[in-house]
Amino acid sequence: MTNTQRREVAERTLLSWQNIPHVSFLYEADVTELWDYYKEKKEELIRDGIRLTWNTVFMKLVAKAMEAIPLRIVTSKPDEPFSFIETTAIDIDIPTIFPDGKMLPVTIRHANEKSLDELAAELQNISQMVSHTDTETVLSRSEGPLSRKDIAEGTFTFSNLGSICKVSFQPLLIDIITPQAIAVALGSIQEKPGICIDAEGHKSIGIRKILPISIIFDHRAYDFGDVVPFLNALDEKSCP
Repeated sequence: MTNTQRREVAERTLLSWQNIPHVSFLYEADVTELWDYYKEKKEELIRDGIRLTWNTVFMKLVAKAMEAIPLRIVTSKPDEPFSFIETTAIDIDIPTIFPDGKMLPVTIRHANEKSLDELAAELQNISQMVSHTDTETVLSRSEGPLSRKDIAEGTFTFSNLGSICKVSFQPLLIDIITPQAIAVALGSIQEKPGICIDAEGHKSIGIRKILPISIIFDHRAYDFGDVVPFLNALDEKSCP
């Protein structure tokens, strides 16, 4: 990362924490059944030439669960830090590292409206485009398959830190950058003892796959009452 880019990131981070009251909530999801579904679906899509990742599966669930937030997605105005605009768009910014070592948040639009197959195919296409370009080229384009209009245009950020750090950790401090008001960060899946319930309702102790999820929101825009429906929807959708 160049000194100029590092300085810009530092300035945006400072402004974020100076102006936005961050609230972080850690949620540990039991994704044992969802992981089994992912493995089966991955093999199915391979036959169609589509590479499905765990990141894509959970991104899809997060996008659908966002529909449950009563205020939907609320974004703040960059030039008016205490004013907000409500929007129905569920567009995801995904921090993406380019071949030049720099990172840009690539936007996936209307993620909640796309099927898992469509989302996987789009992400695969983006990955291929990213591998053949650099950040300066993308930011210099006003039009094209991957251009400036595809960068940092989302209504919330989805970051899978577990994909680059496999040790046990819980992501808690994630910046909220205006005009966004919410971010979701995944940790790495850990195997832990938990309660297993069979088809007849009998309980036993078994090994479960637990995914730490951090939800970080702007307290000016959201309260816990707004976020709880999202968590409940996410919990329901974690068991396909």
